[in-house]
Amino acid sequence: MTACSSSDKSPLGDTQWQVSHIYDEVSAGGLLPPPSQARTYLVFGEDHFTGESGCVRLFGKLSWTGDYQNLKIDEFNTDSSDDSTPHKQCQPGDEETAVRLRNVLAHQDLKVTRPQDNALKLMQIHKDDQQWQNDYGVAFISGPANTDSGDSGKDK
Repeated sequence: MTACSSSDKSPLGDTQWQVSHIYDEVSAGGLLPPPSQARTYLVFGEDHFTGESGCVRLFGKLSWTGDYQNLKIDEFNTDSSDDSTPHKQCQPGDEETAVRLRNVLAHQDLKVTRPQDNALKLMQIHKDDQQWQNDYGVAFISGPANTDSGDSGKDK
């Protein structure tokens, strides 16, 4: 895994966050199968995000609130491009994973937590729900290639 740079300052640095879990009604434990994990990532900027779910490009607009403790993805777009390079050819699960990410993240208030230096969680916030009532969200990991940059974004 490699880091992607962007011209704007992001509270999460320029880390490429690999999706490890999608907590939704589709999968009880949320764990993505390893082939899907290896092909799915997001990079969060100050006001936008980019990423991929295999052959599906993910991009959109976001806004940070609460001293960067909360995030809202205001716009979540996808674009499929099945070209001849092996990494970009559509594999089973690419499009389904993109749809699941959009369903969980788009137009939601999300709590941003960093359980570990190489981990990120975005969980939906519903002000009227008890904490046990809502467990929709996404968990991410960052690989070893990102740890030498010195900017984990943890203290932001």
